[in-house]
Amino acid sequence: MLKEERNQIIKKVKDLYPNMKLNETIIKVWAKELDKADYVKTDMKLEAYYRSSRYAPHISDIAVYQEINPAQLEYEELERERERNKVEYDPIKRQQSFDKLNQFKEVLQNELQ
Repeated sequence: MLKEERNQIIKKVKDLYPNMKLNETIIKVWAKELDKADYVKTDMKLEAYYRSSRYAPHISDIAVYQEINPAQLEYEELERERERNKVEYDPIKRQQSFDKLNQFKEVLQNELQ
């Protein structure tokens, strides 16, 4: 989640629950946790929580974390590397990059099956 999005979530919590005590320490902890969360899903969960509960939420009530697949992250890095190699043409690096990329495509396809 981006800093602006995180601040929007915290502001929305303050607006929806004006009696909630949010001191500097609580805001820092919320900010740290929200940085790891998915903005859209967290915002939706906050709105759903607001409809169903009159009590102020804890961060665990609203934060929705993205599942991070290490193979997906490495695949994305290889894609970026491939794009860089298109600019600076080195046939050996390019072939190595394509080989790694194909290996990770196979790994990801096997995980999805």
